[in-house]
Amino acid sequence: MGALLVANLVWLPSAIEEIRQAQAELRRVSLQLVRDLVQRDLEEKEVELRSTAQHFRSSLAERDREGLRLTSKLLLSERILLSKRSAFSTRRGRS
Repeated sequence: MGALLVANLVWLPSAIEEIRQAQAELRRVSLQLVRDLVQRDLEEKEVELRSTAQHFRSSLAERDREGLRLTSKLLLSERILLSKRSAFSTRRGRS
């Protein structure tokens, strides 16, 4: 029984340290994954907004009212979506 206790006293601290290191690595990997997802989402939004802005400019230059209406609607919906996301993330941060 004494030998088992000594073996556990030797083994347990190293096992606990391994668990802590694994948890720290999991946190690092999780954060990197979230950063990558957010970065990709932002890049996609940038491409979409640039495309919509180009359509808006060409509609403006051509005095195309229907094109202006549609691109304005797209830009407004994106703005509303972004403000909802921002409000949601602010509320979650307070919890």
